[in-house]
Amino acid sequence: PLIIGTNSAEFWWMKPSDLTPYGELDDAFTPEQREAFLAAYGGQEGYDAHVLSDMVFNEPTRHLARLHARNGNPTFLYRFDVVAEAMNEPHEGATHASERPYVFDALSTSSWPTDARDQAAANLMAGYWTDFAKAGDPNGGERLRWPDLRAERDLLLEFTNDGPVVRPVPQARRLDLIEGL
Repeated sequence: PLIIGTNSAEFWWMKPSDLTPYGELDDAFTPEQREAFLAAYGGQEGYDAHVLSDMVFNEPTRHLARLHARNGNPTFLYRFDVVAEAMNEPHEGATHASERPYVFDALSTSSWPTDARDQAAANLMAGYWTDFAKAGDPNGGERLRWPDLRAERDLLLEFTNDGPVVRPVPQARRLDLIEGL
């Protein structure tokens, strides 16, 4: 059994034009590929804001989850989009690794103040992960049922500020384009 997922704004601060190894990921694009990507991202601004998160995290995670489920293994995909009200970074979503204090119900380790809403999200996430550790299945109790990709391909559980939501993998068209590379 596998739980795997990503955050809604993994690498929001990195651009493909940055002089880092991540900035080199799109250097080999053909002109046709670059044009297709810019169209899928709604132009340069959307591309710059999201392509690295998609190439480094979102598509590889979706791909691994699909492979795992296709081989008959219980697979639970998530997207974390809980953002503490006090977080002051200039982004739109949950940054890389910001889910850890919630998963382990350890909000005291957070870099910013948290509140009752954050604690409710932490209680919920810790419950899912604890049940998964006990039985290989995060579902139990009265929590929203987390879909298993073996039966419900490309559905995930998204953790939001308003609670969890079952939904299709976001931006599948962009991820399909990356998978095609």
